Amino acid sequence: MDYELPPNHSIVVPNTETLKFITRPENQAPKDSVKECSNFDVDKELGFVSKKYDITALGGAFCRHGFCGLAHNVFTGERYSYALMALYVIIMFRHNLPVLFFWYDVNCRFKSRFPWWVDQMRNSGHQIPLEAHELRFPVPPFHINAHGPKCQEQNAHTLMEGAGRPPGEPPEIIWSKLGELGKTIQYMSRVNRQGVIERKLGVLHNIAVDSLPALLMRMGARAVEQ
Repeated sequence: MDYELPPNHSIVVPNTETLKFITRPENQAPKDSVKECSNFDVDKELGFVSKKYDITALGGAFCRHGFCGLAHNVFTGERYSYALMALYVIIMFRHNLPVLFFWYDVNCRFKSRFPWWVDQMRNSGHQIPLEAHELRFPVPPFHINAHGPKCQEQNAHTLMEGAGRPPGEPPEIIWSKLGELGKTIQYMSRVNRQGVIERKLGVLHNIAVDSLPALLMRMGARAVEQ
């Protein structure tokens, strides 16, 4: 049995940190009573808790070139607070990375709750980075067609200056590769499961590095075409 985590295990947010964040009152976004677009219940903050599995999914934050900056375990149904943790605590504070665009499947609803959350954090005495007030929230290209015409007009990245043309959706590409491990890792201990995921992410990172020059050339050519 492998009880040791790989050297780069810091990519996964500790479970204690994740659980502490998603249960704080200031990190709970209000429920959306008007579903004018997506029926996705990510804003249902008291989402289901599995009676069968203690960990129900894996979440993460990615750059548009296909690199996973962080991953975290999901212990409930999907909630806004997981996205908030990735965006605010990790990207803006731990790694101090400026963020101009935050791509999320249900940004048409998430973007209206983000200012509310920023106010909650302010009231709790947290310092808010200036970048938080300039964030743009496009809906990713793989998911935009599942949204209504009005939503597409308001939230498509093609209509946002500076958003560029992303190479698909890196998270979906990586999830498809990690999904191959699902039938095996569901029976592993938490340590073994995390180690296998970390090592698989390392392999995918190496592939991304090898393919990056060709990717940048394609993205540059598309930008010139526009």
